[in-house]
Amino acid sequence: MSQFTVGSLSTRSQFYANLVYLSSPLGDSQYCEITGPNNILVYKVGVDSSTISSGTIALSAPQRTAFGVGLGASVSVKSRKRDLNKDNAHEVKIDVESLDPEKRVTVKEDEVQKFFLNQFVDFPVNRDAPLFIDFNGTPLALHVKSVRTVLAGKDNAVDFRNSNTGFLTPSTKVLLSPAQSQKNQFFKLIEAEKPKQVFNTNWNFEALGIGGLDKEAGVIFRRAFASRLLPPEAINRLGIKHVRGMLLYGPPGTGKTLIAKKIGQILGAREPKVVNGPEILNKFVGEAESNIRNQFADAIADYKENGDNADLHVIIFDEIDSICKKRGSVRSGTGVHDTVVNQLLTMIDGIDSPPNFLVIGMTNRKDLLDPALLRPGRLEVHVEISLPDEPGREQILRIHTTSLRENDAMASDVNLVDIAHRTPNYSGGELEGLVKAATSYAIAKTVDMKKDKLEYDKNFKIEVTKDHFDHAIGEMVPAFGIDEDDLKALQGTIYPYPRFAEEYQSTLMAIKNDFHSISTILIKGRLGAGKTAFASKLALDLEFPYAKLVAGYHLLGMGEQEKVARIAEIFDEAFKSPKSVLIIDDIERIIEYTAVGPRFSNTILQALIALLTRPHPHPERKLIVILTTNKFAELCELGMQACFQFQVRLPTLNNSDIDLVAKSMGVDLTQLDPLFIAEHMTNIGIKRFTTLLSIGKRYANEQNVSLSTQLLESVIRHMPLPDDEF
Repeated sequence: MSQFTVGSLSTRSQFYANLVYLSSPLGDSQYCEITGPNNILVYKVGVDSSTISSGTIALSAPQRTAFGVGLGASVSVKSRKRDLNKDNAHEVKIDVESLDPEKRVTVKEDEVQKFFLNQFVDFPVNRDAPLFIDFNGTPLALHVKSVRTVLAGKDNAVDFRNSNTGFLTPSTKVLLSPAQSQKNQFFKLIEAEKPKQVFNTNWNFEALGIGGLDKEAGVIFRRAFASRLLPPEAINRLGIKHVRGMLLYGPPGTGKTLIAKKIGQILGAREPKVVNGPEILNKFVGEAESNIRNQFADAIADYKENGDNADLHVIIFDEIDSICKKRGSVRSGTGVHDTVVNQLLTMIDGIDSPPNFLVIGMTNRKDLLDPALLRPGRLEVHVEISLPDEPGREQILRIHTTSLRENDAMASDVNLVDIAHRTPNYSGGELEGLVKAATSYAIAKTVDMKKDKLEYDKNFKIEVTKDHFDHAIGEMVPAFGIDEDDLKALQGTIYPYPRFAEEYQSTLMAIKNDFHSISTILIKGRLGAGKTAFASKLALDLEFPYAKLVAGYHLLGMGEQEKVARIAEIFDEAFKSPKSVLIIDDIERIIEYTAVGPRFSNTILQALIALLTRPHPHPERKLIVILTTNKFAELCELGMQACFQFQVRLPTLNNSDIDLVAKSMGVDLTQLDPLFIAEHMTNIGIKRFTTLLSIGKRYANEQNVSLSTQLLESVIRHMPLPDDEF
């Protein structure tokens, strides 16, 4: 090792050669190791005997800075041999900086890499020591941030390690990025053309916790993401544009938000930006619109900087109906809802909107959204996230019981296929709740409830069994299930006298045999003929997963428009189930019919006619509407007869019917006056007749007398008169 005095370079070409210069060669090696106050660095040696004196080493100003020395200082220099087994650089990370800040510079990464390797092959590169190149007239500084070398071991094994120095080879991987000080509009480093990795390669829906949505997810990725896997020039040749927006809609709990959350794990680029709709709104003028613009600011800035190489920015609006209602439908002094819609439309499909974003809106109420938002070019892809089918429910249950099964906490008698079969119309959220409810029964067994202070039995093994799931299914009623309590209460006690039973069986068989053609059934008859009980029993015996009752008392306190909206909403809910049955009880009350006048709500009437005659939006699904009335003639006058595809007329009781029903109620009619029976009981409705006998029996029991004609006559005087028209 020898001491040399530090001198300066004499020409520009020496500066860009990135060598250190001596007056004569340093032994038989072309490399030297220099030791200064700050660093020990390895350089390639150049010889210049004409301008450099003996005992002097010429360094550039950046090289002197790296060593921490000035002109005239002394450094130690020794010859350095290259070891091909451990010195070769495998990977070098470099920050690129333009030395001409006044000039707008754009360089391509792959061209700089090629230029760099051609010029510096077999060169030593040192961490934290810059190199300089003249790239097509542009001076660039290359700051080496890290060096990884490859060490060859025995049996062809290799070991990669971080090093201070490495020698470049034609196969060295050079990773370039702009220096922090150069991330501005004057210097741009364009990445090399390569296929965009929109998605991570290793993922599947079940592993991500998404069950029962394979078909919907396939539509989402085909419409919204597939085109983004192609290079921009391929898209330009096809003459198409990327989809900029999509809408996920459907009942609550079906997995819309879950899909949005998991998209971040699927995408290989940026994390999606999730925005809750109500958070956008602000009471101050202009703030809501500013909040909308802020959601797109990153995408716009990225596209301005990187052009077609910009990342895909996914912006998710949860509960988008809260901010994008139909313009003019929200009455407020500020009109903020309308301006928010206008701002969002401008950002998605405006003149200067970049193509590097995808807006995903989610809602339970698609009908509330402004139509302009749903047209092509905006939220053009509409995907209904509907209730899962049986295989989908099994998949969801399997996802939510994964931990139970892996930790041996689920009994062998639990059959997920059977549970999926027994839970029609359960949403994904409700199935998750079902598993929680079943687990809660198992947990409760580990706690002693009799003690003053609850204690946990550490020795008790928590195991969820079939019985726990049975209890949970009985406890949890799906939102799109059967109004079983209401229907059973209205059904009451059925007295199947022959003509009633025959009418019922023929109706049930007609529906089942002609299932696809019957959509509306009218049950007509005298007041008290048992129409509601007939309809309720029919709805239950059809065993559809969704059955709902609509009666006058469900619409109490609502105005005309509110009633129309509520009835339309009920129909929309029914359309979401694979098989649904609706009972519209006492249709004349629903339309507010009054005989005096007559008067009725034409708005409700026309809405109901439109809903009953509307084509099913999902032909593969089935909806049966059962209506009851004792004003059939009046409905015909109002133009409703065309709404009823199938009609059932419930008979009144004749003498043989009266005897059978009375005996089933434990009443002996032989003690009554035949004239009284003929006058007051013949051609009476079943409900009125059973009510009459029930009240008479109670009065007789209270007075401790036999049921008599006189007693029944007293009861009749206090009962409403029958309606003879039907």
